[in-house]
Amino acid sequence: DLKGVIRLTAKQGEQSTTSPELGYEIIQNAANIAKLMNCYVFGFNNFVRPEHYHGQTPIKLTGYINGCGLGMLEGAHKLHFHKDIKTNNDFYIAGLNAYYYRKSFIDKRFCMSQDSFANNIGGCANIRTNQVEKEDFIILQRFFGTAIKRKLGRNQAAKHEYSKSIEIPF
Repeated sequence: DLKGVIRLTAKQGEQSTTSPELGYEIIQNAANIAKLMNCYVFGFNNFVRPEHYHGQTPIKLTGYINGCGLGMLEGAHKLHFHKDIKTNNDFYIAGLNAYYYRKSFIDKRFCMSQDSFANNIGGCANIRTNQVEKEDFIILQRFFGTAIKRKLGRNQAAKHEYSKSIEIPF
């Protein structure tokens, strides 16, 4: 599913996709920073388009991290994947992490490049249906209440009927 690590700070005309070796180093660096900050979760920007990058906020210490860019460190004993959630465990981890640990390390300068949602042939693509998304949405709302929102009618791009966002209040 992953094509590489994209540097969102690249200037127009510069190569933005990193080499596999540099991508590995970027991931290891984020994990090391998270460990130094006593964060159990680390990751990268959810946006792949450089024009959505905000240079004044190169890092965040809380928020949602897309599943393809989500890393967890040892010691996060209260974080686990939910056995009944089939395609949205990244939302579940974000909610649990916010509840138990309150912080994460998100390096907004980079993102993971992956195949498009609709054309993806790996990961959860073979089980992702509207019914599965609905079931996951119901479970997530049971655990996290109104922090889980549907994107429909909220001025956000909804990919399907149960596209969602999570609002972490700090």
